[in-house]
Amino acid sequence: MTEVEIKKIRRFCETFEEDLKNQSYIEQARKNTYVRKIMKEMLYSDVAPAVGEIEATVLEGAYPAQIARQICWVVETTAPSVRIFKTLPGTAAKIAEGVPPPLLGPKPTYIDVYPNIELGTRVEYSLTFIEDAPRGVLRQIERDAGLALAVAETEEVEKVLDNISASDLAGGATVTPKTAGKLVYEDILSALSKIDAEGYYKPGSRIVAVMNPESLYDALLADDKYINANYKTAVMLNMPGAFSQDVYGITYFASSKIDSGDVYLMNADYAVALVIRRDITVRPFETTVSSGFDAIERIGIGVLNTKAIAKITGA
Repeated sequence: MTEVEIKKIRRFCETFEEDLKNQSYIEQARKNTYVRKIMKEMLYSDVAPAVGEIEATVLEGAYPAQIARQICWVVETTAPSVRIFKTLPGTAAKIAEGVPPPLLGPKPTYIDVYPNIELGTRVEYSLTFIEDAPRGVLRQIERDAGLALAVAETEEVEKVLDNISASDLAGGATVTPKTAGKLVYEDILSALSKIDAEGYYKPGSRIVAVMNPESLYDALLADDKYINANYKTAVMLNMPGAFSQDVYGITYFASSKIDSGDVYLMNADYAVALVIRRDITVRPFETTVSSGFDAIERIGIGVLNTKAIAKITGA
């Protein structure tokens, strides 16, 4: 089991434990037709494992598409706001005897990130449908709910990236592709050089490239230089949403939420922070004619260092 999978299980257990402490939540779940259906199908004697089954399946659907959590620095919190210090890559130098070493870098500044973005999706079906639907169908619906939340996360991050002024990006401008309308590997390396010039590409740097699938499938995958430079496939990486990783340490992601022709290349540890106040949670609900659940989460997003981000446009 990977570290990421262990962390995912821990998050689920912590969130679910909080839910079980809420007596009104338990009573609501106990009366819920959808939850009772799961209890019957899975032979559970109480609502706790039934709700846990739903929530775990929602997380299962979300996990492979949680690209936002791979291209950002993730900060978990239980506070209404988080103060995040913006650090820069440090320097060291040779010193003479008795002379103090140079400062690592300038004094860190900070930003306050407020996790006030609520994302959610509702699964609601008639009581008749729930009564007749096999567990396999309901399980796929639950996975789809998780997938929808993961995509919404990525969309929120894309909005933040899209609002960054070109003059604030690495190199002070966007990168123009070598051939208009076609992304080639040289464009990726040009963007990487911009980040490197700003001091954000170092050994061990977590560099990510995220783009629209059209740029990846129609252009980049046809470039022999890109193919030859990649040495880790998605299976080898075992990272949600990752497509491949090249010899420069760039991990590639594709999302339909990125505008066609745009490519973002950034240092994931310095560029953007994704604050998670409430991870994906399930809330059962019931009406006189329908039943289901809401899958919700609460996050915040803050830009740390715009110079750790390069953007290719018109590719």
